Amino acid sequence: MVRRNVAIALGIICIILVAGLIAVYASMVNTLADKDTTISSLNYQNGALQDQLRDLNFTLHVELETTLYQGDVSQPAGSYTSLNLTTPYAGFLEIIIQNPTTNNTYVRVIWSYPAFVYDQQFHPDPNVPLIPVLSLSNAEVRVGNNNTDVGATETVTIIYKY
Repeated sequence: MVRRNVAIALGIICIILVAGLIAVYASMVNTLADKDTTISSLNYQNGALQDQLRDLNFTLHVELETTLYQGDVSQPAGSYTSLNLTTPYAGFLEIIIQNPTTNNTYVRVIWSYPAFVYDQQFHPDPNVPLIPVLSLSNAEVRVGNNNTDVGATETVTIIYKY
């Protein structure tokens, strides 16, 4: 037979092992709970980043637009109407001229950014060019006529695409 002291020692060892297993189990439960919280937090952050990425893709692909100006403008002979616009993001201006009372209508776009000045003039036609603009640039759009003796009126629409 096994001695009594050996039986007691084995019993104590079994009790210590069971207590250790319980402690390890409790620690694992806490670790799993912490991991669940971390996973939930990461899923929330992932959703927020996916929303931000979607918004940036819209901006990158110039899928957002707003009308900055729409109305009739008139100017005397040999003059222009000045429209001042601010663009919060880099993008493009689409300038549409309709119903001009002269064939001598022109559009001139001027804006500056540190160390750079954009200045382009063109005659409107159905193939309207997109004018590039940078973020926070103040653009001046001049709609004018080159007639020396007669004024002009045009319907102007300026669409900002960003």
